[in-house]
Amino acid sequence: MPYDLIVVQPFTATADPSVLGIKPIPNIQEKIQKMIAKYRAETIDIEDVEYEEADLEEDVLFNDKGERNN
Repeated sequence: MPYDLIVVQPFTATADPSVLGIKPIPNIQEKIQKMIAKYRAETIDIEDVEYEEADLEEDVLFNDKGERNN
C-alpha cells in the first residue's frame, strides 16, 4: 500500500466506559473521593525516614560458583 494512501484512524476522547464494553459505576467520582479520604486517614501516622545505604556483601550473596551459603 502506498504511504500517501494510509489514512489515520480518527480518535475521540471520551469518559464513557461503555465504549470499552463495561458498565459505568454510578457516582464514581464520589466513591473515589471517599476512598482517597479513607486511605489518607489510615496513612497519616506513617513516619518519613531518611534513605540509608544497605551494607551488603554482594560477593557472598551472588557468588558465581553456584554454592549456597548458609
